[in-house]
Amino acid sequence: MANRVLPFDEFEADLHGRIQPGMNSYEWVGRTNSLFANRLRQYICDWALNIPEYTYNEWIRSFRSRQHHDSFFELILHEYLLKIGLAPEMTPPGEERTPWPDFVCSNHGIKLAVEATCFGKDAAAAFTPETDSVIHELTSINCSPLVLGMNVISEPTKQPSSAKIAQQFRDQLKDLEQIGDPVGASFSINANDGHYKFEVIGKRPNNKNGPVLGAFMPESAHFQSSVPFRNAVKRKARKYPTLDCGLIVAVNNRDYMHDVEASIEVLFGSSAYHVNSGETLWRWDGLFGTPEIPEHQNVVGVLVTQRVRATNFFSIKPKFFQNPWTQYSDEILWPGLETWQLVDDSFGRVQEGKSFADLLDTQDLETLFLQS
Repeated sequence: MANRVLPFDEFEADLHGRIQPGMNSYEWVGRTNSLFANRLRQYICDWALNIPEYTYNEWIRSFRSRQHHDSFFELILHEYLLKIGLAPEMTPPGEERTPWPDFVCSNHGIKLAVEATCFGKDAAAAFTPETDSVIHELTSINCSPLVLGMNVISEPTKQPSSAKIAQQFRDQLKDLEQIGDPVGASFSINANDGHYKFEVIGKRPNNKNGPVLGAFMPESAHFQSSVPFRNAVKRKARKYPTLDCGLIVAVNNRDYMHDVEASIEVLFGSSAYHVNSGETLWRWDGLFGTPEIPEHQNVVGVLVTQRVRATNFFSIKPKFFQNPWTQYSDEILWPGLETWQLVDDSFGRVQEGKSFADLLDTQDLETLFLQS
């Protein structure tokens, strides 16, 4: 344990300010000297110490690579399982045996496996030089107490005028500051086929001015349907045909917004309006199959998150969708997870959910983020 190489050991905390163009979030967290970044590093290092010795070296190699966000997702899943009193076993590396899930644990006396997967455009990838120049211009704006997230929905085909975009940005800021509660308000700026969307994600205490651009939340035009989500769940559901226990598939969508309705459509099915009868009929065409012909009965349920990364995970609320026809227990309620089940031929929320900040006791991060 004492000889472990901890996350971010290779960095000196010598950076002050927001993420720089072309810098991924792993480097930013490792190099930034702020109350928020320092506390975040401490949490991550503490959680990393809970990873079993036999698999730690493999995990840390992945965490320090381009798979940073995926490994962080595994890390907070592991920590959540520990928080609710389980003892998740991670897959020992290099074992000569059939494929094994990321975690195997027990819940209410029932053995369960958890498999994590991520898909979508990796938010750690650098933007094009055209977008980099826009970001560089916007990160210098510090004339407002508002903190905005930036969604890069599409990138420009040629270099736009960064100065003009910055002026449009300032004009929109003035309008937002007139709103009593601007959190959630948004606006878009288009330039040379590039589409940037900005949303207010917080406000600094005491109306203190500071850097306005506080987070990057890239969206990808390639994932406007639910097909990638469906494929990700199906691939994991079929991966372990000889597993002797129920499987939970934990999915993190790296980039695009995937709401409850989309998850229900993929997992349970969709509705269709019947013209002749005037009724809305349910089509059992989801991955879980039909009551008569259930599919993927080895899957207990699917945990869905989106855009989980080290710099913003604390505000995200994961959702759990229970498979109504699993061959394993269907009475499990995971503590703190917003849970959806089949109730009286309909799909309803049977348990309210909490954010990762509450699930992992990191409520101070959001406050420090807004103060930074």
